[in-house]
Amino acid sequence: MVFPVSKFKIFPLVVLAALLCSILSCSGEHQHQESSHQPGDVTEIKVPRLFLAYIDSVTRVPLKKFNETNLIAFNHEFSNRLPLTMHDPSKVDNEKNIVMQVYHHGNAIDSIQAGAIFLLPKVISDALSVEDFTRYFGKIKPEKPLIGVTAQPLPVQIDVFPGTSLKLTYNDHANLAEAKVVTVEVLKSK
Repeated sequence: MVFPVSKFKIFPLVVLAALLCSILSCSGEHQHQESSHQPGDVTEIKVPRLFLAYIDSVTRVPLKKFNETNLIAFNHEFSNRLPLTMHDPSKVDNEKNIVMQVYHHGNAIDSIQAGAIFLLPKVISDALSVEDFTRYFGKIKPEKPLIGVTAQPLPVQIDVFPGTSLKLTYNDHANLAEAKVVTVEVLKSK
């Protein structure tokens, strides 16, 4: 006995069979390709660029508002994307945070009125060179060395705006552009 079969009853079965075939034929190679990326790759790309943008934002804070209270509030905006912490002498900071310390000079003789020092952890330092800063902020201010050769290279300075500059301390490297930045100091002057 032959049962009449309509097209509408076979169609769902054909779709189901095609779906099962495509699922079963998946080799899983795409999973291997995705898992070959290491979590450090994201840090190496995003955090250094974000840190440069953060420093750019800090340089734009006017001298009158450049104090610890305002910069702590400013840090909260970036805290979910950058590992920022204020310097606390009673705590030993782990080597994963960007440690920040703000200072003011009440001295009328000194042209530097305020500043903020950022100590970079090794992970971020290894991903940021002096060249990254010069590409983002401009040329290094030429200075005549006042002392002879030292074991640690002397910091370099970049004038960002009138009254605002960056001072970069970096590791020793034959090529200044490739030297890795260890500390960044935002300087505010009169």
